[in-house]
Amino acid sequence: MLALKSVLKSIFLKFIHQDFHGSWFALLLRFKYERTLSRLRKIYGRRKIVVGFCVSEISKWKSQFLYDCLAKTNNYRPIIFVYPSLLDFGHKEFTVEALLEEKSGFFADKGMDVVNVWDSVSNQCVFPEESRPDIVFYQQPWDIPPFPSPSKIAGGALTFYIPYYLINNFNIELELRQLLHRQVFGHIVQNEEVVSFFESKQKRNNYGGRLLGLGHTIVDNLTTRIFPEELDYVIYAPHFSFPATGVDRYLVYSTFLDNGKIILEFAKQHSNIKWVFKPHPRLKFELKHTGIWSDEEIDYYYSEWARIGTVCETPDYIEHFQKSSAMITDCGSFLTEYSCMDKPLIRLYYHKDNLPPNPILEKLYSTFYYAHNNDELMAILDMVICQHQDPHQADRNNEIVRLGLNRSDASERIINYIDSLLSSK
Repeated sequence: MLALKSVLKSIFLKFIHQDFHGSWFALLLRFKYERTLSRLRKIYGRRKIVVGFCVSEISKWKSQFLYDCLAKTNNYRPIIFVYPSLLDFGHKEFTVEALLEEKSGFFADKGMDVVNVWDSVSNQCVFPEESRPDIVFYQQPWDIPPFPSPSKIAGGALTFYIPYYLINNFNIELELRQLLHRQVFGHIVQNEEVVSFFESKQKRNNYGGRLLGLGHTIVDNLTTRIFPEELDYVIYAPHFSFPATGVDRYLVYSTFLDNGKIILEFAKQHSNIKWVFKPHPRLKFELKHTGIWSDEEIDYYYSEWARIGTVCETPDYIEHFQKSSAMITDCGSFLTEYSCMDKPLIRLYYHKDNLPPNPILEKLYSTFYYAHNNDELMAILDMVICQHQDPHQADRNNEIVRLGLNRSDASERIINYIDSLLSSK
């Protein structure tokens, strides 16, 4: 009998704690969040609400303006919680501890409140009692340790997801159906048009965080920090996802092996232009890891860009965006993000299997200058970069306004929403 009770208890606990996707789990999450919300409403205005931002990759930190706005209020205390990404554990040059120290230093140097929540003994995240969050923001739907996943902390904190990128392609599985999407209290998206589109794609019997069309903090970051000096940089931002990396064929964005050297040579031949080389953080790693390039080839390539221009390998690239005149890229996440600048974007689109754009963005994407091969690339570089022609400018500006990519009030709207939520009785 005791053995049977033990088995039943084990099954029950497994059901309660596992990442189960069905309706029972949805009801359990709702109950946890309602209980948490009730608790927060009782303490709102009596003490500061601790708002935690979970960060595993500083290159994906896109909520700086929201953090700054929260820090200026009387009701909230924002904190950065850093922990390892999965890639950190396979790093050959640095230990996990060293990488965590680098992440903590990035935020500490900005005067921000940052806590390393990784416990190397238990190999899990542990929130200090004095910094235990009441609200948690996530930056990506993957690469999250079992704790602090939303399902594990729903009984103690409200959880929100703000993607590290602006909506771009038509991959609903990535945009809406990852485990985190099903577990968070709120999923913050760009506008009500995106809310309507996502609601039409949500599966039944999954919890699915409430969709909130409050805007995106990326746009705040890009439109609120103004750098007066105009330098007219041209940015080259290559992705890492060439076929040898093993990514799914529809996620093979990278054209670097086709045109990376060609673009470098073009830059050398046009030394009158100020260049910024902004590679994906994983490009160097994947070139080496796949054995496609040797260490010497990688070092030479990067050093050549440093010799003729600026190499930007930090997550703080807003100044380069604002001071630029155009971007050349095959990176999906930059497509909508750079559009906020209302400047020409040359899209390297060599792979026919790439996902189509989200229908909401089709008109915006039609204003890009597409290069499907190297001959087209050279012609477009001559037209846009050398001759400064931008025939899509008017259409691009119309779409930027329609999509709200020129607004800078997302952080204000997010805080107002939370204020309203916690002050309701």
